[in-house]
Amino acid sequence: TAGEFLKVDSVSGSGTSGIGTMTFADAGGGAFEKISTTTVSSSTATVEFATLSTDYKDFRVIVSKMTQDTHQNYMQCRVKKSGQSSFASGGSDYLFINFGHDSDGNSRTNRSTGGDAIQFTPTNMARPATVTGANHNFIIDFFDVHSTDNDKQIFSKTTFTEGNYGRAAVGMLGAYSNFQDAIIGLQFSMTTGNFLKANFTLYGRKI
Repeated sequence: TAGEFLKVDSVSGSGTSGIGTMTFADAGGGAFEKISTTTVSSSTATVEFATLSTDYKDFRVIVSKMTQDTHQNYMQCRVKKSGQSSFASGGSDYLFINFGHDSDGNSRTNRSTGGDAIQFTPTNMARPATVTGANHNFIIDFFDVHSTDNDKQIFSKTTFTEGNYGRAAVGMLGAYSNFQDAIIGLQFSMTTGNFLKANFTLYGRKI
């Protein structure tokens, strides 16, 4: 199929040149497939992906050129457990460690041994009304979300404008949900205030 990765299924023939018949098959699992995109173009409190299809094992969310209306705050995430109608927000539902650096060479760390949401940057973020051109970008992976015998591991990389001095900054996060229930939904918000602009794209990966 045009535009798809292919793998060699079989080769038949003779001689060192391999002259003969070669057949191909679709490569199948391993790569992330786009599921949906939510575009934020005005003040928005939350962005939600209400369904995580069992067709996929792992999920990725890419957040592009995100801006917010409140200075020096954080983007955060909560997940919805199977069988629940609301997103988990208990005081010990999430553990995370964020570390990174800014362009002044300062080390930044943000961590929690039990919180009501996962925060995605090692220090707070600038808003464009305070720091001209400020924006934030994330790649966030959610692993094996449908299993019921493990805490759900989450990994993130980010490049962003930090809110203390308006510097370029980078961060990496490791986190997990403090429960073994399957995850059926994702919710993103700011710790205070709203999103102003962003593209949130959800991808799924089959095994």
